[in-house]
Amino acid sequence: MKKTLIVLLIVSSVNSKVLPYLSPGIILSWNTQKKVSASWKISAGIFKPVDYGKIEGYLLNVTYGKRYLLDDASKDYLFTELEAGLLSGIVFYGFGAGTAYVKKDDKIRVVPKGSLFAGWFLFLRSDIVRYDHKFDIDIGGNIVLPITELIFADKENDNF
Repeated sequence: MKKTLIVLLIVSSVNSKVLPYLSPGIILSWNTQKKVSASWKISAGIFKPVDYGKIEGYLLNVTYGKRYLLDDASKDYLFTELEAGLLSGIVFYGFGAGTAYVKKDDKIRVVPKGSLFAGWFLFLRSDIVRYDHKFDIDIGGNIVLPITELIFADKENDNF
């Protein structure tokens, strides 16, 4: 994960058309057992504007977070993911692949995790984790607040 973050930082410093960002978020969802879960996440990544037909840009980020199952703390887990997505019109859509760190029998198990998302500030999101030979699937909404250098940029001298 550290290597991925270093690559993101190098790419963003080499190419002035790449926009680095930090994006905290909150997720509220329901899982396959019809239980409510809440999660927090923080993503650090880059956005690259492009002009390729209907594709206006792409993103790549590293995400870290924690999911809480509101009525069963034994199903809580930390997670890390590498996420990639495209911007078309006003909609971002993409996927993530990574790992979840599930506690079971006082041991931490590393299990596969994936996600799908689509939206703009408010996203529809699905997270999929596989452990104990079952899929734990959350489907819900995700609110994010991307923080970029554009928020703080001098608009008169900005060449982005």
